[in-house]
Amino acid sequence: MHTRQLKLNAFVLAPATPTELHDFLTKNAPLLADTLLLFATPLTPESRVLLEGHGLHYCESMNIEKLPSTTTKVQLPQPKAQARLIDKSIRSGERIMHEGDLVINANINDGAWVYAKGSLTLLGSIEGDVECDGAYMILSPSKRGKIRFQGQFIQDKLTFSGLQFVQFDEGQLSIRKMDEADHYRKTR
Repeated sequence: MHTRQLKLNAFVLAPATPTELHDFLTKNAPLLADTLLLFATPLTPESRVLLEGHGLHYCESMNIEKLPSTTTKVQLPQPKAQARLIDKSIRSGERIMHEGDLVINANINDGAWVYAKGSLTLLGSIEGDVECDGAYMILSPSKRGKIRFQGQFIQDKLTFSGLQFVQFDEGQLSIRKMDEADHYRKTR
């Protein structure tokens, strides 16, 4: 028997029409690959074929009345762990997990996974999966990879030029392009 532990993410969906579901899945299928989709209403046979065609995991007609309809963002205390610097590429299959702030001055290859409980600075290309639960992220340009900041996927909100500074500002996700002077001040 082969087993492996996964960090499970789930979405509760109640699409109004099959067309709405089709549009949502067509747009977001790559982001939902490692997500369990819970449907509050029965699916049509066409919807099941579409879900299976994208290789997505799902359950339908769940009793979800007890689940909250809104989510609450919980601000975690900053970790006490030391900051860590990595100056080598993170290869496919590697998993880096750090309890404090993390700086990676190299590439994150496709198939690699990086998690920082503290703030995260990535100065190479990002093709793997990246998660940060800290106060901020500083990212180099990236056209690939899944990037999650405090539980939200953000790769579709990023631009593809220059360093970007990501944080929550008064409860709202804030992403802005940094210039070299900003980066120098943040890292000193």
